[in-house]
Amino acid sequence: SRPSAFADLWLVGGRVEDCRFGRFCPPGRGEVSLWDGELFGSAATNSGDGILAVQGGVLKGPCTAGARSGDVACCSLTRSLCALSSAQGKWQVALNAMLSPDNCVMKVLADVATGTSSEVWLARMAMKGQPDDADQTEPLHLKLRSSCCGQGFAGASIVVGDSADALDVDEGGCCELPPQARGSQLRLTLRGVPPCLLPGGSAEYLAHFGSLATPRVELEISCQLWLYWVPPEDDGEADVEDAMVCVAADPNHVPDDARPLAGAVECPGAERQEITLDGATFGPLHFKSASTCGSSCCLLASMKFNIVAPMNFEYRPRDPTPLAERITEIGGCELHRLARCPMAIGTMSAIPPPPPHLLRLRGACCRRGFCGVEVAVNGVPAVAMEDDGDFKLPRRRVTDDSGGTLQVSLKGVPSCLLAGGSSELAVPYGQGEATNLEVDVSCLLWIYWVPPEDDDEMDPPEGTIFLVAHQDALPERARTVKGSFTCLGAKEQNIDLDGSSFGPFAVVPGLAEKTAEGEEPPCILSGLAFQLEAPADFEFLPAAPEELGALLADCALQRLAREPVAIGTFRALPPPPLNLCLRSSCCHRGFAGSAVRLGGAEEDEAFGENGQLKLVRQRRGGSLQLHFSGVPLCLLPGEKPDCIFQYGPKEPRAFEVDIMCLLWVYWTPPEEEEDEEESIEDEPLMPQGMLWVAANKDDVPEEAKPVTGVLVCRKALNPELELDGTSLGPFKVRRSDVTMAPATPAEADDEPVDCLVKTFHFRMEPPPGYEYRGRDPSPLFERCAELGGCELQRVAQCPVAVGSFKEVQHPSPLRILTRTSCCGRGWSKAKVDVDGRPAKPLKEAGCFRIPPRERDDRRGKGTLNVRFDDVPAHMLPGESTEVTASWGPGEPKNMKVEVSSLLWIYWVPPADDDDDEESVELQEGEEPA
Repeated sequence: SRPSAFADLWLVGGRVEDCRFGRFCPPGRGEVSLWDGELFGSAATNSGDGILAVQGGVLKGPCTAGARSGDVACCSLTRSLCALSSAQGKWQVALNAMLSPDNCVMKVLADVATGTSSEVWLARMAMKGQPDDADQTEPLHLKLRSSCCGQGFAGASIVVGDSADALDVDEGGCCELPPQARGSQLRLTLRGVPPCLLPGGSAEYLAHFGSLATPRVELEISCQLWLYWVPPEDDGEADVEDAMVCVAADPNHVPDDARPLAGAVECPGAERQEITLDGATFGPLHFKSASTCGSSCCLLASMKFNIVAPMNFEYRPRDPTPLAERITEIGGCELHRLARCPMAIGTMSAIPPPPPHLLRLRGACCRRGFCGVEVAVNGVPAVAMEDDGDFKLPRRRVTDDSGGTLQVSLKGVPSCLLAGGSSELAVPYGQGEATNLEVDVSCLLWIYWVPPEDDDEMDPPEGTIFLVAHQDALPERARTVKGSFTCLGAKEQNIDLDGSSFGPFAVVPGLAEKTAEGEEPPCILSGLAFQLEAPADFEFLPAAPEELGALLADCALQRLAREPVAIGTFRALPPPPLNLCLRSSCCHRGFAGSAVRLGGAEEDEAFGENGQLKLVRQRRGGSLQLHFSGVPLCLLPGEKPDCIFQYGPKEPRAFEVDIMCLLWVYWTPPEEEEDEEESIEDEPLMPQGMLWVAANKDDVPEEAKPVTGVLVCRKALNPELELDGTSLGPFKVRRSDVTMAPATPAEADDEPVDCLVKTFHFRMEPPPGYEYRGRDPSPLFERCAELGGCELQRVAQCPVAVGSFKEVQHPSPLRILTRTSCCGRGWSKAKVDVDGRPAKPLKEAGCFRIPPRERDDRRGKGTLNVRFDDVPAHMLPGESTEVTASWGPGEPKNMKVEVSSLLWIYWVPPADDDDDEESVELQEGEEPA
């Protein structure tokens, strides 16, 4: 393929005609032939295994997976391309590229494909010579020359085989390899040349020693260039450094943050005299000298770079180019110098941004600059100028447009004082905008006061009144104020404070007063005067005018935006006393022995006789934790001794705790009779139960029973309280005059009324078998009339019996008497059952007490079924052990049963077989058993 003693061997994917215009292929006028030869990689054997034949440029035989390299299977084609041999013709392979066995050659073809074809350089071939002696060693000279000018590529080196030393390439690009025997091969590794510029894209080659017409092999170093630029860092400062536009001959020299360029590159002496830059890729750009004989001057000397600058940048080329300057000064080939280090061929200068350029921050109160503010534009800090409140906006050099909106952030000025209430401002920029951006800080004021703390040791406590120009500075305990304030320099000089809000109160400057040249105008806030209405129980004390004037000197708005300023105080007035009352609801009397312990106290405080106790009231109100003692818990609200009392600065004047009139009404059944000896002369005692009234549920015994009836109290809200017989209580009794509680401490000293408990009267329904007997007059009335005071307190200490329930008398007969007819004595061994229940024997023999009937079955008449045991039936009336008797009114108390004296007399004759001796013994002895 070359019109000289050398030819190049290519592996083509696609049509040969299409690849003639590839990156490394010869020009269109070059001769192209199809190759005949063999591919026998390093793994081939003498037996021919692994050898692939090529005939007429076509590979004969299939390519199969061969040996494995690590975990990757290598195809036979890739493995065989490691060594080549010409089968016939005048060409012999002199130098072939060592392809990596791990990288399939078909993948390489796909990676380098352009259009409809792709090609991979395989080998440099030389014409065969006439060998003189088969055993003679052959020298081989290797020359590296550039495709841009044909000059030698100086500065490279070659490593032969596994040698640790490298052979240097001279200034002409030549290097003599050690002589080798004919037919031998030698592995070469090139250093100092980027592999991408070498044929085949590889730095490793296999040299073939044989009979060559010329013992010299040339390798052409491709002229490939990469163009890029690195944008400058846009840190927002006033000046941005220019960005460099560079050209490189090694893609590894392109930095990661580089950007591609758009435009075109002109090269008059190249085959392609102009190559377009698409702005999307860095390269490579392939240049090759149009002269087949080489040129004394490098192509890069005449190269011209026509770069299209990105938006908001201006391209400034270096003229003449550094490449031409260096070639003129040093000479030689510029490609090998670019392969070592990129060269800057021009700069990208940022175009100055459109206005605004300056931000001016001014307070509305006096138009002074606002100090202590940090400004950032799109996250980049602005530069503060010498004048307070002036900032130079960052220069937006690296942007994609020439107009739009700036995001300006202000830190150090309350957002509530800025337009829109936000510290983030959207500012348009462009050629039609003003040079200076004027930002006004509005004069907005908030007024509040902070009440004194509850634990404030100052006496009297004071609350401070503050003026501030920052809404976020309001504390949680802030309170609004009422009144007005005066600002003489404002458009509206008198501003009312209605007490409904903290602010903001806008102070708009009026007509500015004329000042001498060089003097700053006075701040309109320096002459503020306040007329405030004190809250209830407070008085207003304004700050001294000279002190307030000193605090608001210069620009008062800036100070108020940083911190609140005290403009006066509200001093607290003495609070009224607080009365605590603990009284009974029945007669509004104090409860003797009652006391209270305040939360945190160690000792109880006793109530007075009138049930009152004066407490200290906190100025701002609060709560009292109370613990009562000396009163039954069941009479206290919620049956709890503890309660929390909330009170305000004035109300309520008194805290009334009622001791409720709760009563338990019950009766206790009579106790069971003990088994004592009883005679017929004793009259049976009828047991009775008691009706009780208690005011403490702890005094109600376990055996207590509910009662049925009515509790009558004429002065109660419910004059007749029904007792339904299902509950022991409590029964709540309330006075009908429920508004009797005092409203003021003076009324609390009035005489109490009669106790409700004194007037209690009971109408009871006795339980079955009982009779109710009430006490008249009631012991409640008697004791209250005698002792006076509150009867509820005495009932709470001990229950009171107000009546009794007596059992109904047993009906006659009461006893059964068994008497013998012979002497009238009782039958001692007798046992008696009455209606299936055993009768109780009395002291006299044969006397029995009839078991008592059920209490609800003692009235009227009836029949008793009496049964006798251990008494012969023939001796009883009717000769039966069961006797029927009547009971009821008119019957005798004693039921007499006579045991008849009936006798039977008989004798027993002796038996016939009894002997005389035994008879004698019976006659002489004692009575037989």
